[in-house]
Amino acid sequence: GAAEPRKDRLVFLGDFMWVHVGASKGLSARDQNFADVEIDAKTLAVTALGGYRVVDKGPVVIDLMAGARLNGNKQKIDYHGTLLDLSGSVSKTWVDPIVATRMNAPLGGKFGLSLYGDVGGFGVGSDFTWQALGTVNYQINHRISAGVGWRYFKLNYDDDDGFLYSVAQSGPIIVVRTVL
Repeated sequence: GAAEPRKDRLVFLGDFMWVHVGASKGLSARDQNFADVEIDAKTLAVTALGGYRVVDKGPVVIDLMAGARLNGNKQKIDYHGTLLDLSGSVSKTWVDPIVATRMNAPLGGKFGLSLYGDVGGFGVGSDFTWQALGTVNYQINHRISAGVGWRYFKLNYDDDDGFLYSVAQSGPIIVVRTVL
């Protein structure tokens, strides 16, 4: 989910991403009921940016922004075997400074292109994080547009306690925008 309030050339952008991945699988060695393993991972990323529309004239607009991303990760594993039962979990939360840019350009008719990219972390929170997002949009009416695109998100976090979180998420997105 995302939200974007704007006043003249001042731009504010908020983005929320939550991913929940889980798996459950029976493992077999000679015995069919050797072990039952459950893995559960939850990731949260909330980005808040403020910036300025540096190109405001003509059909193409460009925004430069800076802010922060709150990251949270919780992982849990349960192992139930014939000889042993083990469980463990870890939870970490950290904040990354972020710089970003966004460009919107018309493609002709009611179609447009939106490109967004950010980089951050810089060793303050994550060692490094970045994402890129592109959508092709269709203007349904003067207030509503919809689009499809692709998002790639990469994060590398390593703390002094031995917690390592290195992930890349990539996939299609659907956007619906409305002007309030």
